Amino acid sequence: MNKQKIKEDKWIVLVGGGTGGHVVPIKNIAEQVFVKYPDSKILVISDKGYRGRTEQIFKDLINTYKSNLEIRYIAGGRFRRYSRSKFREILDIKTQLLNIRDLFKTLLGVIQSKVILFKFKPEVVFCKGGTGALEFCYAARKKAPIVVHDSDSRPGLANKVVSRWAVSVLTGMPKSAKEAEEDSRTLVGVPVSVGFSPVSSKKSHELRVELGLDQKSKTVLITGGSLGAKKVNELIFCTIADINRLGIQVLHQTGSGDDMVRAKEIRKTLDAPKLYKPFDFTTEMAKLYGAVDVVVSRAGASAIQELANSAKPAILIPAGLTDQKKNGQILDELGAALVADQTKLLAKPEEFISELQFLLNDERRRVDLSDRISLLAKPDTVDKIVNELLSQRSKRIN
Repeated sequence: MNKQKIKEDKWIVLVGGGTGGHVVPIKNIAEQVFVKYPDSKILVISDKGYRGRTEQIFKDLINTYKSNLEIRYIAGGRFRRYSRSKFREILDIKTQLLNIRDLFKTLLGVIQSKVILFKFKPEVVFCKGGTGALEFCYAARKKAPIVVHDSDSRPGLANKVVSRWAVSVLTGMPKSAKEAEEDSRTLVGVPVSVGFSPVSSKKSHELRVELGLDQKSKTVLITGGSLGAKKVNELIFCTIADINRLGIQVLHQTGSGDDMVRAKEIRKTLDAPKLYKPFDFTTEMAKLYGAVDVVVSRAGASAIQELANSAKPAILIPAGLTDQKKNGQILDELGAALVADQTKLLAKPEEFISELQFLLNDERRRVDLSDRISLLAKPDTVDKIVNELLSQRSKRIN
């Protein structure tokens, strides 16, 4: 591929909004584009309801590439679907009213997108999905080639529609355990930071020193993601006193808000408060992965990719969403993680303590899980996506 400077009046457009699972990947892609082509012009389109978090995620890139990176926010509608009968869906008046309201958000988002496209001329559009993606891609469908990427084995509704206009459709998670062990051109993985990679025992020790962690204690990282933390936090709050008495060091990403305040209050009551380290947000998650023995996480596709690239043993607690349950099922069949039921753990939290203690004390089991989850490792995902985008851009130029 020829390293051509992208025309200053043409933009690579990255679209995704509503959750960190949609915004963080496009940040990673933008970062790699700038590494390869520092003069590139990148336009990020995100949902205005996720503006604060998006700006936090892109803060460093904005400071580094001020004139070459623009972020615009549009309205995005949601079509709420639940795993229940059509009859019950129709009778749920509140949900139907919200869907009707969001039709107007979608219309507004399309209008806002057309205004943005009047100023910014796209050469290629990358659609990660989420709120706002359908609206912008509909407005841009005749103006530039669209590349779609869906993290989960089952495409989201926005990406399912946008795929009709796309020149290329890429996926992050396999549809089955069998597919995970096969080679597929379209199964490229989920674009996560290149910092997620296996580390040696020596490097893990160095990271613990750097992060100020206790060197002797078995250490676990607990994270629920940006939207899925509530139930995970509830589980940790009711078990942390017992876990603390076992001498286990816990790094707990609570998310912001009341749960962080509650975590700090609970910390004061523990026998060994130094072993419980709650935090709301960090840009050094890859370092934390490298420093800990086990990760407790939701079963979102981005989290699974981070675990796979890091070869990290994990206990997964899928949220009550079809996609996460499917992801968890695939990893369970692969023998790549311990997969627990959220409802059962909340009913009997002592089972979580037993499972965590078992895994921390069984080094051979941790090694087995690390080897199996590595089957899903895709360290070159971001590179593959960037090459696909620049390939489509080059075809358009030629």
